[in-house]
Amino acid sequence: MQAVARAGFRMGGVLAGVLSLALCRPADAACDPVSVELGPPALTFQEGCQIELRAWAAGSPPLFYQWWRDGQPLPGATNALYAIPSFTVFEMGTYQVSVSNACSQRTSASLELILSPDAAPPRLQCALALSAHQVLLIFDHAVVAGPASAYQFEPNVAVSEVRVLPQNRSVLELTTQTALTPGQPYRLTVLHQQDTSGNLQQPDPSATEVMLSEPAQLPPAGELALKPVCGYLVLAWQGEGVLQQASSPAGPWMDLPWASSPFVWSIAPGHCQYPAPAAKRFYRLRLPP
Repeated sequence: MQAVARAGFRMGGVLAGVLSLALCRPADAACDPVSVELGPPALTFQEGCQIELRAWAAGSPPLFYQWWRDGQPLPGATNALYAIPSFTVFEMGTYQVSVSNACSQRTSASLELILSPDAAPPRLQCALALSAHQVLLIFDHAVVAGPASAYQFEPNVAVSEVRVLPQNRSVLELTTQTALTPGQPYRLTVLHQQDTSGNLQQPDPSATEVMLSEPAQLPPAGELALKPVCGYLVLAWQGEGVLQQASSPAGPWMDLPWASSPFVWSIAPGHCQYPAPAAKRFYRLRLPP
């Protein structure tokens, strides 16, 4: 940049008037305007599908992104990638992405995500003891939290709280009143479970085995714990930190500001995913300064 100053005039030895600065861009620093493409006008998915929307943008860097659904900005959705770990009725709608740089701003064409009707009851895929008081139940599609009495452990461990993971509604988090014993196998029976479409899983006489491995706690603050289980990747951490994703250890690394611990992502080949999963995926934590 070059600064060109225009001064005022002197009156009695005092500078009067207005001092203005005009910034001129050198000819060799031209700014290329932004262009952006999103995808087909509409896509239809079953409930529970794992979806990644990517903005294909070009223009002079740096590029800034903001995703929208039904005309409203999505909090934290400020990267080229927007991921939906488990598609439900809550994610239905019309998506767009706005991209800008120093000299232009463009908004993509609309992409509508449509949910196909679901009549199948939810099915428990597996369970994972993440810590001494924390057990994750992973279902094949989105569910609602049932009463604590619907989840029974043998040997007996009382459940005090049941919640749906906000970033992946196919996963329930059970909080137990008493600590699980490391190395002790537990049998977990789900008496009944409802999905977000109202379909109800009837009592299942079979039970899922849950066992807490050593160590019996989450990793220290700033460290990332990786636990692959039954075709899913579970990442857990404590304290502040933004999860990042890349297709190579060398990067480029992309923030996933919407992701929180525990983060559950399917890596099973048969799971409904769009687009087809990449061969490799790497994760790390970006710690605050």
